Amino acid sequence: EAEQNLLAAFAKSQKTKHRGLKGNARAKSIADFLTARFPAAYGVATGAEVVDYADRRSGEIDIVIFDKQRNPVVSADPLWIAAETLLAYIEVKTKLTEDELKKSFIGAKQINALRPFKKPFTLVGQPDAGTTDNEHLRCFRTVFAFGTNLGSQDWLDSEWSRIKKAAASASVTPASIDRVLVLNRGMLNPPSRTGTDQFAVSSVFQQ
Repeated sequence: EAEQNLLAAFAKSQKTKHRGLKGNARAKSIADFLTARFPAAYGVATGAEVVDYADRRSGEIDIVIFDKQRNPVVSADPLWIAAETLLAYIEVKTKLTEDELKKSFIGAKQINALRPFKKPFTLVGQPDAGTTDNEHLRCFRTVFAFGTNLGSQDWLDSEWSRIKKAAASASVTPASIDRVLVLNRGMLNPPSRTGTDQFAVSSVFQQ
């Protein structure tokens, strides 16, 4: 039902001619879904920028999930989130293409450059040197697409190939993005090099 509601919101946004308004509406539909289900301690915001102590910036991000209880926003208009409070982010794509994947990995590289508590974010399987497990700073990174321009045959293999290509073009590891979810096709987990086809399970969105 949740998938159908998101697809209905996506279809409605298609009627808007302004590209920026389309993107805002699609991100908001996902943000609203998360806000309704997360505990009050978690903030969900759209169109935010993440900033660290040295004024390094992420660029505008479609959806950010942050620790609202301990850390207020730095600025409400424009919306700035302190790097120390960032827990996860989601990039929302209408259709996943090689060019959109490249943009996503460039965005992940900008997140990699931030220094929350003057330390880098830790990727899966790559702990910071000299830290204990509970000191690792994680920012969960997701690309959410409503569709893809790839065909259904051997989709997982084809998508994985261009994920590796896009990551290489941005000079980052594929593990710089934790999940790539295509609502009508399936999901890939770059850090573990695994994936799930939508036709093999009841719902990758549930996963």
